[in-house]
Amino acid sequence: MFLSACENYSFLSSILLIKRIIEIACMLVPLFLVLTAGIALAKIVVNPNVQMTRRDVKKIANKFIAAAAVFFVPLFVSILMTTLGRTSVLKTDCWTNANNEAIAVYRAQKEMEDAAEKERLDSEHAEAEKTRKEVEEARERQRQENEKKTEEELKKYQQTGGLRLGDVIYYCQADYYMYPYGSYGTIRSHGCGPTSCAIIASTWFGPEGHSPVDTTNWICAHNGCTSNGSYFYVLTNYLETLGVQASEYLAWNKPNIERMNEALLSGNSMVIILVHEDGEADTCAFTNGGHYLVITGIVDGEYSIADPAGGGPERNKHTWPESSFSACDRVSFYIYTKP
Repeated sequence: MFLSACENYSFLSSILLIKRIIEIACMLVPLFLVLTAGIALAKIVVNPNVQMTRRDVKKIANKFIAAAAVFFVPLFVSILMTTLGRTSVLKTDCWTNANNEAIAVYRAQKEMEDAAEKERLDSEHAEAEKTRKEVEEARERQRQENEKKTEEELKKYQQTGGLRLGDVIYYCQADYYMYPYGSYGTIRSHGCGPTSCAIIASTWFGPEGHSPVDTTNWICAHNGCTSNGSYFYVLTNYLETLGVQASEYLAWNKPNIERMNEALLSGNSMVIILVHEDGEADTCAFTNGGHYLVITGIVDGEYSIADPAGGGPERNKHTWPESSFSACDRVSFYIYTKP
């Protein structure tokens, strides 16, 4: 540790400073001693009346001797340190190396080492940064590929309906989270009505031009979109533009239900039904607010549905008794007949 310190330019600079202080002190102290001794001797020489005693002579001589001794201290120290440095006592050349030339060499060496270390660290940092960017770029490429694949699959689904419920082309409004519902939200949040229209239109006339995006755009363009959902009569107007025959607005009561059942059993009709849950009883199986869905037919005395809200295949493949709708607070519907 001590040996390596002798190659440290900061440590050598400290030793050099000590050497310089010793050298200056060993010049000033002898000068002071010689000066005081000379003044004392001059007083005796100039004034003959002053008797110089042996004590005075000894005092003056001691000052000259001390001045000489102090003057040669740096030389003695240098010889001593050099001798010790060449023996097994210290095994170091710190004292000898403490000079401007050696300090400059060791400073340059240290700067080169620091520069090499900095270059190494910079290289490691650059390599780590390169690796990080490569990983990020790979992740971003994978994300974009996944997003593109998802978008392509979604577009394919949106164009074809994606899921068949028997002869019915089914759409889930949640799949259209990126498409606006006018200025009020998205098809996912508000578009159960237009999606119900898309189910009927795509089933009877094919999915091209009848996706939930198409139906929503038409219905919103004709002032059928609101912050609370869609106007029922505008949904009906859309289907009528396709040649579909629509009944009048019907309430959920026994005569109208019998009329609906007769139309559904004919195989040429479907129903869009609007169910409401007004209170906190939570008795309506389809919503806790207001919701449109499609009744597609009757199977064994119960209703098959295509619910735009989703709920999985089981919900839509499951048949529902009349009581499931009667349990809702308010129910109304239109009957649509294929041209």
